[in-house]
Amino acid sequence: AMSTRWHTSVSAPGRVWGSFVGAWGLRTVGRTGRYGGCRAALLAVHLAAWPLVAVVGPALELGPVNMTYQSSGERTRVRTTTTRAVANARASLRLRTMLDSMRTAPVDSAYAAYDTLDLDRRPSIYLLMVESYGSTLNAHPSLRAPYRALMRRTDSVFAANGWHRATARSDIPVRGGRSWLSIASLLTGTRVGHQLLFNQFQAASDDSTRKVPHLVRFLDGQGYRTVALQPFTFERPGLPVRNLYDFDVPTYRDDLNYRGPSYGLADAPDQYSLHHTHETHLAPSPDPFFLFFETVDSHSLWNYGLPPYLDDWTRFNEQTEATRSPHPNAESFPPVFLPDSITAPTIYDQPTPLRYLRHVAHELRVLREYLVEKAPPGSLVLLLGDHQPPLIDSADRTVPLHVLSTDSTLVAHARRHGFTEGLLPTPESPTLRQEGLYSFLVRLLAAHDRGTAPADMTALPPLRPRGVPPSLLVP
Repeated sequence: AMSTRWHTSVSAPGRVWGSFVGAWGLRTVGRTGRYGGCRAALLAVHLAAWPLVAVVGPALELGPVNMTYQSSGERTRVRTTTTRAVANARASLRLRTMLDSMRTAPVDSAYAAYDTLDLDRRPSIYLLMVESYGSTLNAHPSLRAPYRALMRRTDSVFAANGWHRATARSDIPVRGGRSWLSIASLLTGTRVGHQLLFNQFQAASDDSTRKVPHLVRFLDGQGYRTVALQPFTFERPGLPVRNLYDFDVPTYRDDLNYRGPSYGLADAPDQYSLHHTHETHLAPSPDPFFLFFETVDSHSLWNYGLPPYLDDWTRFNEQTEATRSPHPNAESFPPVFLPDSITAPTIYDQPTPLRYLRHVAHELRVLREYLVEKAPPGSLVLLLGDHQPPLIDSADRTVPLHVLSTDSTLVAHARRHGFTEGLLPTPESPTLRQEGLYSFLVRLLAAHDRGTAPADMTALPPLRPRGVPPSLLVP
């Protein structure tokens, strides 16, 4: 579950190993192959490495879609490395044929109508994408009860502070990883379920003669200051950082001025990253902003200590490795959790689902406390996951989707689309496709701007609940 920071189809250890060995090998050959003394050594390394890429990599694939035995109707078929390779080749050919056909397919013009809008009422907008926050929390036998207790507690805190809440589910094109495809689907309004399609989108974005429409570009045209906070994004050899969506202020790991001890994958804890970005880029200007925050604290594998929750976020920079707290304090979690479950002082010996829930609980506290304390009045918040968590079996592909605001009319428009009351998903909560959220949000803002009653959807920009065809993204 990497994100836009990788721009490659890494979704399991096997693919990470394969991508690393392949990319390293090609770069190394290019740099050192001209030296005769290195060639024999390089050849030996590659002869040893590529069998591992072909055999060990696929064997390490994770997730229910890659199980060795899969049922199809009444028969069970064995998924071997060979059959997976053949199936992958066939799928690649089908995808290539589809991409070729899209080059001549007509482009849906619905998004062109959005450019004619001129919003006068522009609430600040938060798009908070919580890493690995999936609907399995409400379905897994050992997670359902504590998750529901957590959300009741979270819901009551928001309600007590004047926040209105509504909940649905979002159907994501990926499971257990490849966050950048989930993000691309949401921001472009096109279902980006394949890395090859994402590559086409990148190529189209590099074309200076055209501008691919997407949510960030729409909000920029409406006068929003667009800010991206991606603390786990930094340059790697051969993987430069790209501001693919043209945010006004892209904020990555090296922009955070973090000097404290390393917590998790991004060094800086999300509490620090969020508050630093607010004080540096959001608070100084009275203009409305759009903040896209891709969290990190709940990133798998959930086997490292969480950061503490500090009353003063700036104190993180005063800590050293000798004084750091490797585990969160007790106040990071609602009292409904039992001391012998996810609030135990160590997490390494706990089952994976409980370690996962512990990280999500901490993440939700960070976001809740920030919004209650610092979000501008009337802000619109979309809080959702990027995909289901890895390492936890689930055939479900949905994630919770919450809409929050201190302005009741904004949440009322969400309820017009079927969103249910509060933060707890219910059987009645609708499922919206990820690629439909772009048009959903634009319609919500347009209705709010016109003061339209929630029941009146006439004369609003077109809604595309299934997004638009991917021909939009092909150069």
